[in-house]
Amino acid sequence: MTILEFKTTNPSDYGVGNINLLYSSSIGTGSYELPSNRYGASGSFAYDREENGVGTGPNYKEYYLAGAFFPPYVIIGLTIPFLSENNVQLEQTLSAVTKIKFTIGGESVTTPVVNISKQNQYYYLETTPTTVTSLPVANDTEGTPIDFQIEFVFLPYLQAKFDNSDFNALQGNATSILQSSVALEVDRDTDSVNPSNLGAIITKTATAAQVQYSNYTTLGWTNARYEGSLNTATIERDNPAQAYRSFKGIINPLDADNATILAAGADQNAKTLYFNIEAPPLRHIITSSLGADEMVRTGKYEIAGTFPTVQSSDYSGSIIYESQGNNFVRVVDKKVHAVDQGTIYITSELGIATSTGSTA
Repeated sequence: MTILEFKTTNPSDYGVGNINLLYSSSIGTGSYELPSNRYGASGSFAYDREENGVGTGPNYKEYYLAGAFFPPYVIIGLTIPFLSENNVQLEQTLSAVTKIKFTIGGESVTTPVVNISKQNQYYYLETTPTTVTSLPVANDTEGTPIDFQIEFVFLPYLQAKFDNSDFNALQGNATSILQSSVALEVDRDTDSVNPSNLGAIITKTATAAQVQYSNYTTLGWTNARYEGSLNTATIERDNPAQAYRSFKGIINPLDADNATILAAGADQNAKTLYFNIEAPPLRHIITSSLGADEMVRTGKYEIAGTFPTVQSSDYSGSIIYESQGNNFVRVVDKKVHAVDQGTIYITSELGIATSTGSTA
């Protein structure tokens, strides 16, 4: 029998509470003598033949007997019905079982469960291959070994299902909708434009609406739908969204000597730094020559390049950042050596590039 054939065979077809066991063995030949609990004491029956084997030890032999089930036997899986012989419901237990302990041919076996497959009114449990040396003594009508009364221990054992209750509600099974403490019912049955209970709505005495409470009270909903959100940043130029460009640089103390910094060149301390593009123009006028107010720059304008822009009367100056984990942190009160440019940027207490250093 293949694993698929075994898996699709209902154990209850062989009787109420019956459990089928899938195992493999050396049928017809083996290196171990047949178990006495099934075939009788050694020497009480004849093998087809005995031969000296190639295994270890002087008494190692190979035995041959047509139709015999030679040990060791390797348990591969079980099919277990939802209902035991004494009418115990096992469905909930079997769906979460991790180990099974039982007796086969008088030998105690504990086998771990590695996979559970639910079938029609029974489970197929794939187990870690577990070796045993005994089989049941009795046979069924087809000659298959069978034990008639076996006690199974399921680990862990769940005695009952978690039935639905008032304290374990399922989604979609509500019988009534809670009333909102914010929204009110609008009565438009008689007039689709002017509700008949407008006065009650104004005085907030109208009937409370049956709506999802969270849609009108949770900030995640109300801010996005109705209230909006404000940028409450108090740090200068800490905008909610910024674009950055990168360059290679070395961060030095503010009192470091410029000539020494430049002479060091691109050493192993160089890392990737970032700067933001220019903020809105510093010098501009408002004009309405085209019929609408618009901002026109009066000073120089320059598209952000490969390196930071220094603060001046025309430019707001780039803010220089370094990455720390998942955050961008301003490089404040430092001298930053842009190694690919050979320029030293001096940053303010806000991280803004205020000037460039020199060797003087």
